[in-house]
Amino acid sequence: LDEDDRICDVVSVSDVVAFLLAHMRELGALAYMQVGDLGLGLDKDVFTIKANEPSITAFAGMYERGLSSAAVLSSITGIMIGNISLSDLRCLDLGQFGRLALPVSDFILYTESVRSSLQDVARSRIRDSKGRRFLRRPRLVTCTPAATFEEVLQLLVQHSVHRVY
Repeated sequence: LDEDDRICDVVSVSDVVAFLLAHMRELGALAYMQVGDLGLGLDKDVFTIKANEPSITAFAGMYERGLSSAAVLSSITGIMIGNISLSDLRCLDLGQFGRLALPVSDFILYTESVRSSLQDVARSRIRDSKGRRFLRRPRLVTCTPAATFEEVLQLLVQHSVHRVY
């Protein structure tokens, strides 16, 4: 805040992550430790939802668990195919809350179409075994507990994401 109590700047989580990555030397051995050894990501309740479940169920589950996202699993294979997060709600106007009844896969497709040009969305569509459209989200980033702290920071910055599964 400036002297008149007006907001004049903001420090985001992305800024902090980029700063840490730029200052790996100062972190010393910590930078090269495995995230599993640091306890990062372990013992976390990863909330999952199937792609064919109503979106409102995903958001209710996040609320109940105090989480900001859920991993989306294929309704057929159970394999992780995407991510839905509270930030996806920003794509809804007041008159569009009925879209929360859509299956998670269709809700993600809708939010991505709002965020992107329709031409870009059309290029990234895939279909599940029932012929339903689903958007393959390029922002699904994963690692193993053996990844180093530096590697995870690089993934966050490189892919412009808020979480690594």
